[in-house]
This record gives sequence, C-alpha cells and structure tokens, in this order.
Amino acid sequence: STVVSSVAHHRDKRLDVDNGECNGNKDTIQSKTNSTVKNGKNEMENGQENGNHSNNYNQFINGVKQHEWEKNNRDKLEEQLIYNRTTTENGRKTNDSVLINQR
Repeated sequence: STVVSSVAHHRDKRLDVDNGECNGNKDTIQSKTNSTVKNGKNEMENGQENGNHSNNYNQFINGVKQHEWEKNNRDKLEEQLIYNRTTTENGRKTNDSVLINQR
C-alpha cells in the first residue's frame, strides 16, 4: 500500500513538473510572441515614418522643381511680352510712316 501511494505521489510530482514545464514553455512562447509582435509593430511604424518622410521629401523636391519651372517660364513669358510690345510698337511706327507718306 505504501509503495502504491509512493508511486502515485511520484506520478503527481512528475505531473506537477510537466505542468510547470508546460506553463514555463507557454510563458516563454507568449513572451517571444509578444516581443515579435512588438518588433513587427515597431518596424511597421518605422516603415510608415520613413515612408512619410520619403513622401514629404519627394513633395518638397517636386515643389522646388515646379518653382524652378515657373521661374524659367516666367522669364520666357516676359521675353515674349517684350517681343510682342516691340513688334506692336514697330508696327505702329510703320503704319504712321505709311500714313504720313500717303498724305
């Protein structure tokens, strides 16, 4: 009877150890999972931040390019305007002289 109860006691102890190991493993797995998720989330947030930074930078560069383009075109438009004024002025002078010569 003592032997039987000692075997049962030993088996209970073994079960306790097994459960302890199971729980320990579960905790380890859980903490590994948590840290993986946390790292994944951090990487995602960093990626998002880098993406935003990259987008902002690209928008800035595009803005600069747009500004350059407008500045260059403004110069061209001013040249065109001056050319048009000169041509108009020359046309008037020509007309005036034709009219004067016709009198």
